[in-house]
Amino acid sequence: MTAELVRELSAQELVKVKEAVGGNTKPYDRAAQIFEEMSTSETFTDFLTLPLYKEIWVLGPLPPATQYTRIMHAMKERLGSQD
Repeated sequence: MTAELVRELSAQELVKVKEAVGGNTKPYDRAAQIFEEMSTSETFTDFLTLPLYKEIWVLGPLPPATQYTRIMHAMKERLGSQD
């Protein structure tokens, strides 16, 4: 798998996602950009979601009933502010 192939396939899949989702697809552009950066980097992070934490928190909390929200709140408290 080459970096060029990652970029090509990512662009193709992004078009499909946007067609399926419709509406505001701007967050998908950013997600694709982050995916490409992470996938083509010379080094990889130990935990793939670490580069996304700041962007996730910009979106605000998810409904409190979800397990995901509880996990994310716990991680935010544990990691503290990364500013």
